[in-house]
Amino acid sequence: MTAPIIPAHLARQARKVAQCLLRPKWWTLDELSKLTGAPTQSVSARLRDLRKARWGSHKVDRIESPRSRRVFLYRLRTREQLKKQLKATEVRP
Repeated sequence: MTAPIIPAHLARQARKVAQCLLRPKWWTLDELSKLTGAPTQSVSARLRDLRKARWGSHKVDRIESPRSRRVFLYRLRTREQLKKQLKATEVRP
């Protein structure tokens, strides 16, 4: 079975969202929407996509904003970043 083809406009949106998220800070959906030019709902969908295997199985962290209830902050950690973090925290005999 072949993998489904990802429409080009979704791939562009996901790439833009990922590029923003790779900067070392937490982002709101509104901030990502303004930076990428994509609607907030599309940004939210791309965040879900980035977690999927066909989009890279990235780790998208989410926390509630300390400034405002019901506003969430997001950041992306790639598999490579997670591997480095795990390696740095390994206990060596």
